[in-house]
Amino acid sequence: MSDTQQEVVDLEVQLAHHSRARFTVIDVRQPYEMPSGVIDNAFNLPLDKVLTDGLPGVPTRARILVVCRSGIRSMEAARALSARGYTAVHNLRGGMVAWLEDGLPVGRSTIALRVPL
Repeated sequence: MSDTQQEVVDLEVQLAHHSRARFTVIDVRQPYEMPSGVIDNAFNLPLDKVLTDGLPGVPTRARILVVCRSGIRSMEAARALSARGYTAVHNLRGGMVAWLEDGLPVGRSTIALRVPL
């Protein structure tokens, strides 16, 4: 880990649920995965875009919660964002699978985070 790279924090789903208003939620799943449910007000930017483009327009000091289906891809994205200088990156441990298993509320659509061409 470089001097500027911050450690990624794994958040349990209940803590993430109760504190989600404090985060910019980034869902790194592919659009076809969204019908299973999404966290309200999450931004969708698939993993490949996060890895190549980061989070255009999102300040590096923003508190970010990264989400995927199971927590694997979101951890990869969270580490990449940390390496890009984001200082408060969190991963949803267990992803949407754990969120749904805990019976937490879901929406049906995300907000597209547009990457400039």
